[in-house]
Amino acid sequence: MARLNGPVHWAHGISMGALRGALDGMGLRGPAASAAHFALLWSGDAALYRALGIADVPWRWGGDELATDVLHKGIYAAVTGAVYDALA
Repeated sequence: MARLNGPVHWAHGISMGALRGALDGMGLRGPAASAAHFALLWSGDAALYRALGIADVPWRWGGDELATDVLHKGIYAAVTGAVYDALA
């Protein structure tokens, strides 16, 4: 299972990045698109963690674990949105 960690993270990250482009295709841009991207990214990750059996439901996570995950996904969504908007 450990050898799949890297490939699963990369595949999931790339597909979630592509989701930002799909939001633009639906007419959503700027901060609103980044907020929607964050919501989809975070809920998608939580569902993936559950499906893979590597995490419990988010409301059972510890405060530090939840804060770290939300922070990382927030940074991902903000940076992806800023770069996407700058390139568009």
